[in-house]
Amino acid sequence: MTIEHTMTSLKIFCTASSGNENEWYHNGTYYRWNVGRDVLPGQALKGVVRKNVGKSSTGNAIWALAGSFTISPNGKILRFTGLGKKVQKSFLSQRIESYELI
Repeated sequence: MTIEHTMTSLKIFCTASSGNENEWYHNGTYYRWNVGRDVLPGQALKGVVRKNVGKSSTGNAIWALAGSFTISPNGKILRFTGLGKKVQKSFLSQRIESYELI
């Protein structure tokens, strides 16, 4: 398992949950994740998680900082605010099919 595999599983889960590859719905709240800085091979991937706290007077969504996430170089989720443990564990068992374009 790699970081790329975990991120692909995460994007598939988010798309199924919310229709957007970096947002999901859990326990009555919409969450959004964003990757931080680029990392070198062998380093953990880190980023922030925000939650939707309502709408502004102009109708735009308000996203407040909820926490962070960390994915180890081997693809294991070490921390992911707002993402249930059962969902995190399901990423380990998912098999991602990759296809090459010829």
